[in-house]
Amino acid sequence: MLKGFIVDDEPLARDELAYLLGRTRQVHIVGEADSLETALQSIAEMEPDVVFLDIQLAEDNGMRARSGSLAMPILPEPES
Repeated sequence: MLKGFIVDDEPLARDELAYLLGRTRQVHIVGEADSLETALQSIAEMEPDVVFLDIQLAEDNGMRARSGSLAMPILPEPES
């Protein structure tokens, strides 16, 4: 199971995404944040496998995270 982390400034969007991902039983959400600043701190501690990032955050641009501290390797497809 993958450890996931959600970054979105809208609580309803975070809740809905967590619900949908929870139904897959392939992703366990280990944390959430409403800003990049908060996310950076939490991600360093929680070490998720994947980050679900809103690119239109109210206070910041989620695209900035693509090449910074949040940059994560792309995981290979799971074997069947």
